[in-house]
Amino acid sequence: MNNRELARTICFDNMSAFGKEVAKQQSGVLRDALVNNLFKGNATIIGEWATASHVERQGTRKAKPAAGGGTAPAPKP
Repeated sequence: MNNRELARTICFDNMSAFGKEVAKQQSGVLRDALVNNLFKGNATIIGEWATASHVERQGTRKAKPAAGGGTAPAPKP
């Protein structure tokens, strides 16, 4: 594979990944709008949908070590 073919392949792979991420975001917005319109007068179902559709992200950062060796001093009596 020459450099031109490699660049083309990488470009299309990146475009594909970007397109999938955009489509995922737009589908979530569309799904929420559909549910809100479908159950407009039913606050209970809309509240349950909001709770069920909320997904918490897991943190990606590592916890920083505590200053001073990582152990807290014992409380004084």
